[in-house]
Amino acid sequence: SGYTAWYPADFVVTWSGGGVTVRDSTHHVTLPFNNSGGTGYGFLTLAGVLATGVDATIWSDAIDDGTGTSAFNVIAYQHLYMTDPTCTDTWWEIPDYCVTLSQTAELQPMDITQPPDGVSDGNGFVLMINGEYFFFGGAIPADGTMWHLQAVSGVFAAECTPSLGSVMTDCTDYSFSPNNLRPSIVPGLNYQISVTQQAGLRADTTGDLENVHTVPDPYYVTTSLEAIGDQKQLQFVNLPTNAIIRIYSVSGILVQLIEHNDPTGGGTAWWDMRNRNSQIVASGVYFYHIETSTGLEKIGRFTIVNFAQ
Repeated sequence: SGYTAWYPADFVVTWSGGGVTVRDSTHHVTLPFNNSGGTGYGFLTLAGVLATGVDATIWSDAIDDGTGTSAFNVIAYQHLYMTDPTCTDTWWEIPDYCVTLSQTAELQPMDITQPPDGVSDGNGFVLMINGEYFFFGGAIPADGTMWHLQAVSGVFAAECTPSLGSVMTDCTDYSFSPNNLRPSIVPGLNYQISVTQQAGLRADTTGDLENVHTVPDPYYVTTSLEAIGDQKQLQFVNLPTNAIIRIYSVSGILVQLIEHNDPTGGGTAWWDMRNRNSQIVASGVYFYHIETSTGLEKIGRFTIVNFAQ
């Protein structure tokens, strides 16, 4: 509907041949022409009103809200009731008289007096963008003319003297309060979500290190080839994304330090069974100390049994 199509954004309107192209420069999409209102743009014209078949009697009974004089031969704000969504609302009693919007502008007499008096205040045209109407006075812009319109979300107020064909310069008591929420109803808008880290243990959660352990334990070196080759691997599993692993001998000597940083959340670090001098470590009991950036710590132990000569 016209109401739900509206959203705050900047629009660039470019004129050509009495028609326009409307570019949503905030969300980088081009709005389509929509002859029934809603998402897109169109021009409200007296010709479109008359084409519905509505006559003066129906117009007076259904549209006149008692706050002014209904004008059947000039465009006024009451004509907006003949557009979606109000024209489809049975409360207005005119569901059979929804106006079709035009793709080109037409100069026509307009009544912008509030309340309306049924008398033309000058010629102009009405452009609708996403259910929001803009009344303009004066001639239709030349080809290549570009307008910058801005739809904002919030509550605003001002006291102005309406004028067609000139800029209103005597506005006073202007105020604006933006809304906290911004709807994302945008034609052609696609959401793209990039996952930079897989699901895994969080480093800032108490108990993250409870499931950390070594695999295998004990570690058996079963062949002489493995004892001298590059295939020796002890794994620390269920790690958080970031952690420092310190490995100590039973006598408290620091054997190796491993900095674990895995943004994919894999949770596994490997030790090649070498000390800080790149020597294969001997059989025995070893202790590990794991520390996270948030201060969580865990101390554990594992056993290495080397190949017997």
